[in-house]
Amino acid sequence: MKILLPLYTVALAVAITSFGLSLASLLSTDWIHFETPTSSPVSLRSTYGLFQRCDSSSWTGDSVTCRKFPTRSQDCGGSSTGRATTRVWERIFKGEQLSEMEVRVGMAGGEAVGGDDGWVGETEKRRRLGKGEDDEVWSFCDSWVTAGYAQQLAIVFAAAAILAALVVLLGGRLKRESGWRIIAGLLSVHAACLIVSTSLIVHEFRTDDRFYFGSTLDRGYIESTVAWALDVVIVGALVLVGVVGFTREDDYERIPE
Repeated sequence: MKILLPLYTVALAVAITSFGLSLASLLSTDWIHFETPTSSPVSLRSTYGLFQRCDSSSWTGDSVTCRKFPTRSQDCGGSSTGRATTRVWERIFKGEQLSEMEVRVGMAGGEAVGGDDGWVGETEKRRRLGKGEDDEVWSFCDSWVTAGYAQQLAIVFAAAAILAALVVLLGGRLKRESGWRIIAGLLSVHAACLIVSTSLIVHEFRTDDRFYFGSTLDRGYIESTVAWALDVVIVGALVLVGVVGFTREDDYERIPE
């Protein structure tokens, strides 16, 4: 059928686009964006990527400093880490004057601005959950790191899908008739990895207190979502064509021996 070559060409274009979007979102430091409102007496801006967090403030002349994110020492205290940050914003929005040190410590999830109820360490967290020292507690960091790994794995399957589409396009009739299964399978796994990654980030965005009012999902999340949405569309088209039987190239018949 003449539909095969155009379809595989589109599949190749989608695979390349999805690969590019996945890679861009993997490297992006702007999955979640926070910025204080213009009415705030202090200008603060934070962006969260899968592997980095970048901050800037009016104190530093809006110069951006980035660090590895998340880190066990600073970011893995559960939602209690976010409560310390939340109280910083509450005090700022109330018009209280905070020193630069108070804000920086609070943004890191420390207890300098939080009082006695703000910081709950990992040991205390385990005790409250009835966990022992050797038991696992699924935390914010576990979700975030898993999202990063899923995004990295997605890149591998996207690259494999590009290679498969090229082989099918440049191959013969038999490859074109059966190649849709391989391309659809690779793109399906790619989409599944991206869905896992974006779902974990959205879950933490909605449930973790560190993402206070003013935080929004940003470019990295959008790029990843667009990538898996494109995958779903082209996989649906490939499966439909394969199941209906449009992959048979009836214009050519094998010569009987």
